[in-house]
Amino acid sequence: MKKLITYIILLSALLTGCEKKELLIDGLKPETRITDALEAHYDMLKGSTYGWKATYYPRVYGGDDPYANSLYSMGYSFHISFNDKNRVTMLSDLSPDAATKSTESSYRIKAAQNLVLYFDTFGYIPTLHSTLPFFDVDFTFDKVLGDTIKMTGQISQSKLVLVKATQAEQTAYNSKGLLNIITASNAYLEVNKKLFFQLEDGTKTQIKLDYTTKAISFAWVENGELKNIATKYTYSTTGLLLKEPISFKGKPISELIWDPVKKLYYISLDAVRTELAPFILPLFSLYQEMSYNRLRVIAPDATTYPGWGIDFEQRRAAIVPPLLAIPFYNFRLGALYFNLKAENKTLILLADVYTGPNRYQMGFYYTYTVSSTGLLKFTLMPIQPITNESVNAGFTGKIADPLITERFGSDQFTVDYLNHPVSGALLGQLKSVEHPTFTVSGTLVYLP
Repeated sequence: MKKLITYIILLSALLTGCEKKELLIDGLKPETRITDALEAHYDMLKGSTYGWKATYYPRVYGGDDPYANSLYSMGYSFHISFNDKNRVTMLSDLSPDAATKSTESSYRIKAAQNLVLYFDTFGYIPTLHSTLPFFDVDFTFDKVLGDTIKMTGQISQSKLVLVKATQAEQTAYNSKGLLNIITASNAYLEVNKKLFFQLEDGTKTQIKLDYTTKAISFAWVENGELKNIATKYTYSTTGLLLKEPISFKGKPISELIWDPVKKLYYISLDAVRTELAPFILPLFSLYQEMSYNRLRVIAPDATTYPGWGIDFEQRRAAIVPPLLAIPFYNFRLGALYFNLKAENKTLILLADVYTGPNRYQMGFYYTYTVSSTGLLKFTLMPIQPITNESVNAGFTGKIADPLITERFGSDQFTVDYLNHPVSGALLGQLKSVEHPTFTVSGTLVYLP
């Protein structure tokens, strides 16, 4: 026992007498390296004399809330300036007010597993976070490439990219340049939702824009096949900046530039200005459009309409009396909605029915196949509720069969455009191959 105690005492003395060795990396203590890294990143943010142009693309939400999806699916742009008092100012394309009224709040950089930039309350990025909590407000520094800083959000892995602004860009932001673009662009796109440009070889490219979701798509025919690229955009002081450059025949397109004098958009292809122009007649068939769009054809609440064949009118009329005769409900038939989705080859046919002032919908769900010549063949699936305010279509028995099974469940159909003979509006039309007088048309809507 005495020997053991003596050994422990000797071992303790040896350990106490040993000089502690501190881990050094490149000759620096870890805390010194962290401090230096923090200072370097603070200096980098403050060091852009004219601030930063920033784009922020949230992660896709993908839930059931349409409002949340609309917010999450679009991108946002900012002009951000950091100062040496840990204050940050922002302008944004969030709204017309945000484009001209600068907010000021605080910011911090902290060392966690990586260096993280924190935006505190009252700025436009925290405003997004307060609207929906899955918007990121804290961002990890990923990489620095020249004048560009790339970051990733801590909550939802959203992407924030900062690019050094020039003096001219800062001047434009501070003199309502962003607001002017938003106002002029939205007014133009409200009237001209479809644009195109043409190359010297005759290739025409169709561009569709939706400023409510900041969505844009490009479509053209190449080697007989319809090509399509869709992406998002944000506003800049010169036009619309694409989320990522698209490659068109090997040529990159990164932005649509607004010409305030001619009041039109143009792109630069190999440094050559190519102007965009609105078009009235479609560049492609509606069947081709279906390959990359969700379409809805709305047949109105009427007994006749341009593009309706006599067979359709008679069959629609035939189901009106038995619907009205259903005890207690006495349904009145209204508009019909044909929702076509190419990504899963489905047709959802919704029928408005009214009992008194209350509107409900009967839903019929089809899958379809497409022949080599573009003919659609629908197959009716088991009856199921389509919406929360739906009437189970099975409740009406076989009343709707003249339309639902005897035609849409049996025939082959073409899908194409039709010009309204009076208004000139572009309609969508479905036409039976086997029964040419069974045709139905209506307002054409492109779904998100």
